[in-house]
Amino acid sequence: MSKHFAATLYTSRHLLIRTRRRPFNSCRRRLSTPSGPALFRQLEDGTEQPITEDDLFRYQRHRWLYNAAKEQDVRYRPFNLPALIERALNAKREPVDGLTCVKILKLLEGDHNKVLLFTMSDGDELIARLPNPNAGSNRFTVASEVATRRFLQNICNIPSPRVWDWDFRDRNPVGAEWIIESKAAGEPLHKHWFGMDRRAQLGIIEQVVDLETKLTSVKFASHGSIYLKRWLYNQKLFCARVDSPNEIVNRDEALKLQSERFWRQFVIGPSTDRRLYRGPGDFSKQFRGPFKDLSHYARSLSRNERRYMLNNPWAKANYITSKQLQQDPSEYMELIFKYAALQQQLIRPEFDNDPCTLSHPNLSLDNIWIDPSTEKIVSLTGWQSITITPPLLKRPYPKFLDTEFQTQSDDRSLPLPKERYRELVKSSDPLRYDRIFSNPQKYELLMGPMSNIFNAWNNCGIFALRESLLAFRNSQEIDLAKSVPELDQFSSEELESHAREKYARQELDVLFNMIQNVQHTVNIPRDGRVLTEDFEHAKELSEVYRRQYIDLAGATKSRKAMHEKTWPFDSSDDEVAAAVSRNQLNRLGLVKKHHSKSKLNGFRKIYVD
Repeated sequence: MSKHFAATLYTSRHLLIRTRRRPFNSCRRRLSTPSGPALFRQLEDGTEQPITEDDLFRYQRHRWLYNAAKEQDVRYRPFNLPALIERALNAKREPVDGLTCVKILKLLEGDHNKVLLFTMSDGDELIARLPNPNAGSNRFTVASEVATRRFLQNICNIPSPRVWDWDFRDRNPVGAEWIIESKAAGEPLHKHWFGMDRRAQLGIIEQVVDLETKLTSVKFASHGSIYLKRWLYNQKLFCARVDSPNEIVNRDEALKLQSERFWRQFVIGPSTDRRLYRGPGDFSKQFRGPFKDLSHYARSLSRNERRYMLNNPWAKANYITSKQLQQDPSEYMELIFKYAALQQQLIRPEFDNDPCTLSHPNLSLDNIWIDPSTEKIVSLTGWQSITITPPLLKRPYPKFLDTEFQTQSDDRSLPLPKERYRELVKSSDPLRYDRIFSNPQKYELLMGPMSNIFNAWNNCGIFALRESLLAFRNSQEIDLAKSVPELDQFSSEELESHAREKYARQELDVLFNMIQNVQHTVNIPRDGRVLTEDFEHAKELSEVYRRQYIDLAGATKSRKAMHEKTWPFDSSDDEVAAAVSRNQLNRLGLVKKHHSKSKLNGFRKIYVD
């Protein structure tokens, strides 16, 4: 099946889901009127570009060279703009005669939110955030964020914008979930990070670790997300009461911070971690917590995958092992059973006794705001999907310390940012340091299976899951109390096939990086995401690189066919390839077409065996 054909199937399957969950008036696209506020979009260089109201709904910062229809679909958020403006005007509950909204600026987009800056006629500014469909589960994402930020404001006073108003229901006059908050103080760190000297950067890291230490001041026994109790009880969901005797590990210290009446209003409910969310249209009954301990979390991952596979046995093509071979669901189910058997022996009792704490979900350069004159952190944004997790499930480093944001320093006596971060964590959170940094190889072996099993079927991650299981089997880093015979049940044919696939993937990575480094041009990452301004140039380069990559296969037909199929981006002749692919599937009897008897006239259900 071609990539273009698969994207068409995805869009048709999810279009009904997307529209039927929205009120009609919220899905209606309206054009800007002269009487309304001026609409602008912020560009990468900080300039502003006029847009229409329809542009507010769409994702515009990037475009994709692969699977563009799906990527745009999961970031499309329609809403009722006049209703949102009305809520923004009344957010502070201080009536002002003649107050109007004169300008709306669509700020640089992240993956999961539409962020709008409202400028009022009196000069006041407010931020409105609307989660995209890929942000998380309806209701829970916004409800948990608002409750957690209220919790933190009263416990540790983390600097963050004030939340003025919100609605976590998707069926409301706005037609989507939303949060209205104050504009963050200061300026985002990305404006200054690359111009800072090493000493100033280390100062920022020290402040970040201090804020992370504040977040860990309250230690919980359960793993999940915080909600207000009155918001979840009518949902008939299992949740853990924060005021229960055994839920807060350091209960005496917590009672010194706030009275028992304060703790009574909060509960720990389903986790809003995006790794537990399959995307819009996921109606499978997945258990997302709260989890009692790390073993409970690991077991739930395998149970969720088995439940999903039983309800969604879609076959996937894997062109790396064979250009016509289909992935067998039974192969994935066997890997799930191997994973479950391993986790029973892998998660030791001391891991289950680790206390769970809050941690910021996305400490990126865009979410850390500083005062440029003092270089002090004055605000943190990006609190969406904040969760309570044990140390092993926390991100090793903040996102702003990723390799792509590293800078050079003339002062060789100062430590590197990551080295300084590890030193600070070792003194401020010894348990987290022991679980993550004391033995990196052991950490990778522990986290590999848990990281790779979730949604491996849809993300083409079966190879990564098998690789992590084989890596554990071949390693001597961890001694188990009992052996795991299931890990020795890989057949010789399966191991040989895995070795060929591993070699093919390594070859693809090497060739792709080699082609990318031929000349200094627009950077094209593996996911095909490029800035909108660079898309046309990147599309031309992608086609040139694709021909070079195919030519590297030589005259061998099977090798050339594999290169054509494994090239990660769409090509100029995708429409022809899609037609050929459909004819081949029909000839092989792999596609059965059934005319739907539902009300979806104009759509055809296609089942792939």
